[in-house]
Amino acid sequence: MAKVLNAMLWTGFGGISVTFIKFIVLIIAARLISPEQFGIVSIALILSSFFTVTIKNGVITALVRKSEVSNIEFSIMNNFCFFIGFLLTIIFFLFANFIGSIFGNSEITIEIRMISIIFLIIGLSTVPHSIILRNKDFKELSRILVLSCLFGYGIISIIFAFAGYQSKSLILGLVSQELIALILMSFYAKIKWTSNFNLYKSIEILNFAYANSLANLLNFLASEGDKVIVGSMLGLKSLGFYGRSYQIMSLPSTYLGKVVDTVFFPIIASFKNDDTRISEMFLKSFRAIFILFAPLSTLIINYSEPIVLLLLGNNWLPVAPLIEILAFGMVFKLLHKLNSSLIKAKGGKYDRTKVQFVYALITLVGCFYAINSGLGIEGVAIAVLIAVLIVFILLTELSLSIIGFKQKKRYFLYLFGFLIHVLDWFIYKIIILFAAPLAISNIGLILSAIISLIIITSINIFIYRITYNKDYIFFKKSLLTISK
Repeated sequence: MAKVLNAMLWTGFGGISVTFIKFIVLIIAARLISPEQFGIVSIALILSSFFTVTIKNGVITALVRKSEVSNIEFSIMNNFCFFIGFLLTIIFFLFANFIGSIFGNSEITIEIRMISIIFLIIGLSTVPHSIILRNKDFKELSRILVLSCLFGYGIISIIFAFAGYQSKSLILGLVSQELIALILMSFYAKIKWTSNFNLYKSIEILNFAYANSLANLLNFLASEGDKVIVGSMLGLKSLGFYGRSYQIMSLPSTYLGKVVDTVFFPIIASFKNDDTRISEMFLKSFRAIFILFAPLSTLIINYSEPIVLLLLGNNWLPVAPLIEILAFGMVFKLLHKLNSSLIKAKGGKYDRTKVQFVYALITLVGCFYAINSGLGIEGVAIAVLIAVLIVFILLTELSLSIIGFKQKKRYFLYLFGFLIHVLDWFIYKIIILFAAPLAISNIGLILSAIISLIIITSINIFIYRITYNKDYIFFKKSLLTISK
């Protein structure tokens, strides 16, 4: 278990560092780039995540879960990902004008063609990324992700933003980030290009990748479909506001979720049929996520307007109510990752696909209904939150069934998470009431938020120690072992 926590610490360091860099870029860019231009960036992000979600994640899952992978099999998958990436680059480059018309703006053709190259880059980095994960070299992977984000997305985006390149600056940063990551991962993996092809082995690998890619495609429709609907029906400015609110809400859950998925999936896969260890690992992680991240979620809900003013400025105040709505689902989005990792590791790929279908359906229907009913982007945010909560329950029920968790005990697990959220919200309100004199200045607001977060996290840990003392002692001993 010490190895697991060591891996989580390194991956956590990477995830937190990347989140911090993205936040800094967001703060600077928000004062240099208009909401409408950020809407264009949101379109670029949707396109760039398409390959990662639908192809890359499925292939990585297949290669990591497979007990043994030969050099020939790595080569087969490398050729496959290269071909798909190249094909998508050509398609999106040629149909850039049509894609722009979907969002009611055919003038963004240049930006779409700029981002299209990212498909080829991600395709080439997929197998090297898989090799690093198979080797469980989370330290090296964290270094690569942090360096590529810092020098690619961080420095290059800011330089070009100050030079007045608007949305193009962030797109150049995204492409540069993936290119640097590709170079560093390829240097680590040392894949040999070959034309060898084994039909049986390729079908075997691609079959698992197909099932997971289908689930990931449905998840992509759920997580990005709302932005497509907002952009096409309400325009780029509304998409800019909604996209930034979603980014602020999802940055912690996205990158910390990657920590959970990156570490938890390979470890659970290595446990194979040891259901007792899998069950213990899952339940401890489930409860710990509620304890540690519910305070952050509640902080964002209670300080949404000051957060927007400090991070983005007065021009972005319409984002505040959206953040307040979406932040409630942050912990549950993080637990989506934990549940999905367990389901994938135990081979429940088709069950996960069914849940993702429900997720996509509820999200898309809810967003259409919200806009057509005149509820605007706030209605879209509520529809997305409802979908997140429903899918959290479905995925958790599926995970608990896999580990054989008794039905009666499940209610206590849900009740534990609910009470933690309610308690944290109530304590925040008390702290805000007594800390009102500090709120007269920006520095006072920051101090109030930091003090609140520290107090509530400490209370949560104390509650965790009382209610689940064995888990608390276990994590404490493991952390002390790692520190030594």
